[in-house]
Amino acid sequence: SLWISVKQFRKYWKPKSTVHSFSNAYYKKNHKAIYNRNIFKGDIVIFHKGVANFVTIPTHTMIISAYDSKNKDFKLAGHSRVRKAYPLLKAINNYSQIEFLVIK
Repeated sequence: SLWISVKQFRKYWKPKSTVHSFSNAYYKKNHKAIYNRNIFKGDIVIFHKGVANFVTIPTHTMIISAYDSKNKDFKLAGHSRVRKAYPLLKAINNYSQIEFLVIK
């Protein structure tokens, strides 16, 4: 089942997606440019812990649910806490790297 773990979910969807990967620091610095890429509502954000761009472990998944055009950021939905429009700039704080899985 895909829903057993983030690792299995990622393993299933990654080959079916266009992947954009960014370190925490890179996303925070460049989020305005990243916001203008072809990333859409319904696409997936995989959060990784570890040493960005070296060794990371996918530990959490959220879905893009809305856009924040004022701050040039994505808003996310998730089930671990009630989240409908949680800013990615806030969600990324506890993680070293993120991957956008743009579903083809």
